[in-house]
Amino acid sequence: MYRKSVLAVVIGLVLVAGVQAQNTSVNQSGSANEAAIVQLSGDLAGMSATIDQAGNENDASIIQMGGFQNAAAITQGANGGEAMILQEGGQANQASITQNAPGVGNFMFIWQLGGENNVATALQSGNFNYGSIMQVDGMNNSASLTQNGNGNGQQVGPMGLPTQAAGVAEAEYLAGVCFGQWSIFQCGEDLTATTDVTGNCNNTFQFQEGEGHTASITINGNENLAFQAQCGYDPTSSTITIAGNGNCIGQFQWGGTASIVDVTGNCNSACIVSGVCY
Repeated sequence: MYRKSVLAVVIGLVLVAGVQAQNTSVNQSGSANEAAIVQLSGDLAGMSATIDQAGNENDASIIQMGGFQNAAAITQGANGGEAMILQEGGQANQASITQNAPGVGNFMFIWQLGGENNVATALQSGNFNYGSIMQVDGMNNSASLTQNGNGNGQQVGPMGLPTQAAGVAEAEYLAGVCFGQWSIFQCGEDLTATTDVTGNCNNTFQFQEGEGHTASITINGNENLAFQAQCGYDPTSSTITIAGNGNCIGQFQWGGTASIVDVTGNCNSACIVSGVCY
């Protein structure tokens, strides 16, 4: 969970913000720092906010409401960092979070609400990090999540499917460990989700609702869990490509046109369930 102190700062700024800061940047060196930027704009274009933090256990948050062609970027370079970006409304907005070092135990969240042609990008390097991107009620938006390291993503317990289960039982198992623990969540039209993972024992989940979507997951490593769920209409496609051993792959697709799994390696498990979305 996001630390309570930062949430309090952000909520307070949202309630009292009355001055528009169109171009804002914060640079912090050291540990246990907090930074929050709130930008409010009616129909103006080009709000820009940047937070750069070096050190451990730093918190950063950016909120942009209104306008279009806005840009928000957070960079953190150590361990135990927490970063959040919220962009509400507007078109052609860009949000990016980078957590590197490599780091351990970092958390990031990007939420884009409404709008068109928005882009969300997240990069995490290190181990036991967690990243989520959420795009709701938009069109032609894209989300990209890249994780390099081990043990990243929401940890869901046992990685393997029940040996006594088959078919739908396996699908139900995958659904049980996935829903509510997504890495990329999208609702709208003509959306694109891309996830690239390198390492071992990582978990990544994608969910898309609407029509005209494309989802892809690429993993290189061992004992990873990848899951995609789509509820949409033509044309909708999902693809998972994995190279490694002991990986677990699942796809749910209702009303889509293409469901593809490409696996190279040993002791891998794949389950695909497709049908009509009512």
